[in-house]
Amino acid sequence: MDEKFFPGYRRTILTPEEVLLCVLIPYTKKGQYFAAYKQSPRREDDISIVTSGMSVTFVEGSTVVKHLALSYGGMAATTVLAKNTASRLLGKQWGEELLQDACSSLAEEMTLHPSAPGGMVTYRRTLTLSLFYKFYLTVQQKLASEGVHVEGVRADYISATEIYHQTSPSSVQIFQAVPDGQKEEDVVGRPMMHLSAMKQATGEAVYCDDIPLYENELYLCLITSTKAHAHIQSIDTSKAESMPGVVTFVFAKDIPGSNMTGPVVYDETVLADDTVTCVGHIIGAVVADTQAHAQRAAKAVRITYQELQPVIITIQDAITHQSFFQPARTIQRGDLDQGFTLADHILEGEMHMGGQEHFYLETNVTVAVPKGEDGEMELFVSTQSATKTQVHTHTHTHSCTHTHTHTQSCAANLVGTYISVPFKILFSLTPNPNLKSKT
Repeated sequence: MDEKFFPGYRRTILTPEEVLLCVLIPYTKKGQYFAAYKQSPRREDDISIVTSGMSVTFVEGSTVVKHLALSYGGMAATTVLAKNTASRLLGKQWGEELLQDACSSLAEEMTLHPSAPGGMVTYRRTLTLSLFYKFYLTVQQKLASEGVHVEGVRADYISATEIYHQTSPSSVQIFQAVPDGQKEEDVVGRPMMHLSAMKQATGEAVYCDDIPLYENELYLCLITSTKAHAHIQSIDTSKAESMPGVVTFVFAKDIPGSNMTGPVVYDETVLADDTVTCVGHIIGAVVADTQAHAQRAAKAVRITYQELQPVIITIQDAITHQSFFQPARTIQRGDLDQGFTLADHILEGEMHMGGQEHFYLETNVTVAVPKGEDGEMELFVSTQSATKTQVHTHTHTHSCTHTHTHTQSCAANLVGTYISVPFKILFSLTPNPNLKSKT
C-alpha cells in the first residue's frame, strides 16, 4: 500500500469486486524510528485538521539518514507524501542543519491554495513544520536514551515529545440566586433542568432511528441535483430499476396536488420539475428494501442537465449580476453622505468568513407509517420546528433540523400515497447539509 491507494477523497483503488482482507503493520527494525501525530483545533469533541505519519531509518551505527518517509493528511484531498523533502534529507546527519533544511523544504512542498476547503491555510501549513519538529525532537531523545552521541533535547523542549493524556472532565454550574420572596412558579433565574435532560443524558430518549423496525419497512433515498443552476433535460432510471431491492421511483410529475412548499413563504418546490437552483436540490426519490440499496439506486439514476447562467453562489456573485431581493429594506438614521464628509477618519475594508456546519447528534430522519384510514399518514420526524411537523423528542442542535425538514416530510408523504407500507428516510452527515438552508 502506497500513496496511490487513495486516488481521491474517500476513494480507493479497489474495484467493487475486491475486498481488503488485511493491513500488516510491521514492527520497526533496529535503527528505525516511527511516530504518528494528529492535531485538532480543540482537544475536546473535535476532529483532526492535520495528521502525519513519519518514519526514519539510519545507516547502521550512525545517525545518517538512510530512508525517510513523511506523510500528511489534511493537506490535500488524499494523504500526500513529502517526497522532495525526504529525498533532500537522505545521507544527512540527524541534527540542527537537517532540521533547518527540512523546515525550508516542507514550507516549499506542502502548499495550499488560499481558498482550500477546510480553511485555516496558514495554520495547516505551519503544522506540517511543527509536527516534523516534534518528530525530530522525539527521535533525538530516543537516540540519546540509547547511548548514541547526539545533541540532547533541552529541558524546556521535552514537553513536545510527551504524549498528551486527557484528564477526567469535571463541571461546575454557576447561577444567580433568586431574590427572597420570588414566587415558586416564577422560574426566571432558577437553575431549572430541561424536561428531557435526564432521558437524553442517560440514552433513554427515543429518536427516530431508535424506533423498532416494522416487519415490512422500506427505505427512501432522495435523488438530488449535482448542478447549481440548470435545466433538467432527461432522467434515466433504467439502470437503477434493475438493481437489487428497488421498489419504485417518485418525481414531480407524480405529485397529485401542489408542488410548492417553504418554511414561511411557499416559494420552493417539493421536487424539482424542470429547473434546479442549487446543488442538493431534490429531484426525486427512490424506495428500496434496504438503506444501502436505496442509496446505490439513487446514485445510479442518470440525469442530463443544460447548465444555465448566471450561477450565483456567493454574495459577490449576486452583486456582480445585480441580483437583489426586492423591495430593498434599509435601516437609516441621519444623513450618511454628510457624516462621511465631516468624519475625521474613514475606516473601510472587507472581511470574509467561511461557513461552519453544525456537528449535530441526530441527522434529519423521517419514519412514515401509512395508517390506512382516510389517507392518514403518521410521520416521526427529527425536527425542532414543531409548527411545521409534530415532534416527540429532539436533540437541540440548532438550525440543522429546524428550517427545512418540511421538504423531506412532504416527500415522505408523497411516497406514502404510492406505497402502503412503512418506510424511513435517514441521512448521513455528509449529504445532509446540502438538503437544508443555513440560518
